Parts: sequence; structure tokens; C-alpha cells
Amino acid sequence: MAGKSLAVARCYWLLDWLDKVRVGLWLGYNMLHKEEFAPKFRIDQRIGIKDRVAIVSVDPDDRTTGFALGGMDNQIFRTSQAGMYLKINNLRILSLSFDGFVSRYAGMPFPKEVLALSENLEASMAMMEKTDYRVKQDWKAFDVPGATIIAQSSFWLANCSDDETFDMYINETTIPRFRRIPRIRKRADLEQFVRTHLISNATGSFGYHPNPRQKLRFGRAKDNTDWHFMRSLYALFIREVLPLNPKRVVDPDGTRRGALVRLISQPVHLVGHSSEAPF
Repeated sequence: MAGKSLAVARCYWLLDWLDKVRVGLWLGYNMLHKEEFAPKFRIDQRIGIKDRVAIVSVDPDDRTTGFALGGMDNQIFRTSQAGMYLKINNLRILSLSFDGFVSRYAGMPFPKEVLALSENLEASMAMMEKTDYRVKQDWKAFDVPGATIIAQSSFWLANCSDDETFDMYINETTIPRFRRIPRIRKRADLEQFVRTHLISNATGSFGYHPNPRQKLRFGRAKDNTDWHFMRSLYALFIREVLPLNPKRVVDPDGTRRGALVRLISQPVHLVGHSSEAPF
């Protein structure tokens, strides 16, 4: 990584490995500190199934060795393992993952509001917003100037519970974005995650990278300090993760009520509904 490039195919490996480390640390902290939220999934159940992003800075002039971790001593990580800071030798990485986390920037349908179900507060329903399907160029919330962003969007196909929602996700614009086109022959085939191609700004603008052999070069952040990366991580928690937690409760008849102030113990599958669709 000393100024070299990385193939798109290996960027997926990097994202998978970061998922593994982040979830593993979450489980380890839970065992060590006897957290009040019992883990409900393990590493092999969580790799590559949620929206995820890595913000990577490589300093070819940095000759230090060793590693450092950060961002785990807070309630957001403890309840959802949503993000961490990792430094390995000359690399600094922010790794974040959550339901619907990058979909709005990736030109995919995204959750406009997330509601907790009154009959089971650990489950959530999302009101999905339609999109113009254009990849946004303003990823300001994720922007660490000079660093390189790699991201991937993912959704649970079975959440397409009606024709309107299905058409939002499966159409002539979205299908070329899928890393693997799902085969749907029977109802059971909906029980799968669909992932997009890699999204990155490595070539100067944000876009999808369908060619797995394409080489991406990672840049160096202008403010390449531990403090700046930690500050960026907590800003992302506040701006991007907290709004995706339920703030209100919905009853079975569709009545929305109350103000729910909590962090869910794990990201759950979002039950998709368009913003116009009634409950």
C-alpha cells in the first residue's frame, strides 16, 4: 500500500475483512465488559450484508509500524458495531456499516424514516424514499479530504413486499449495478441479499466499478492524524448513523406515536415501503 494500487476485486476482500474485524471486536468487547445488549449475530452472519463504507488514507512516506484501534468506547458501537477507526502501519481506515447507510448517496432507494414496531421494539420498519438513481457526488458527510472512499450498498430482496417496492429496487437502472444478478424463479428465491458493485471516488468522481480487475489508487488525507480520523468517525455516527435509528413507534394499524430515544441492539432487516404506500 506504499503508493500502490489495489484491484476492485480485492477491495471487496478489504471490506469483508473490515466487517470481520469490526464485528469481532464488538463481540470481544461484549464478552469483556458484560454489556447490557446481548449479541444476536456472529461474524459469519454479518459480513457483506449491510451497506458499508471504508475511508482509507495511505501515507507512502510513513515508516511507522504497529496498529491502533479507536471509536469503540461509546454506546453507538456497543449497541450496533456501526463503525471503528483502524491504523495499520502507514494506513488509516474508518470502517462503517449500517442498514441503508450509503444507499441515498449510491443512487439507490433509501430509508426516509425508520419506525420501531410496537409489538416488538427490536424490529423496525422503514419508509423507503424513491430516488433519481444518480450517484451523488456530494458525499460530504464521508469526506476526509485526500482520502479514498470505497463503499457498497446491499439490500434484502424479500423486503420487496409489493410490486411498487420491487420496481424501486429491480429495474433497468439498478440491475447493471448488481455485482451478481439474482435469479428469481420462486418465492423462496427472494430470501437473499443483493449487493451492488463497488462505489469509489478513487478515479476523481464517485461512480460504480463493475470491472473487478480495475486498479484503484488510494490517496493520503490532507489532515492525516489520528485525532482528525476519530473526529470524522464521531461526526459520522451523529450525522449518518443516529438518524437511521427508530425515533417513533408504529402500531399494527399504522398509527405512529411517541418519541423513541434508544439505540437498537443490532441493525435489523428493513421492511421496505415506499413513502407513498400505506401501512
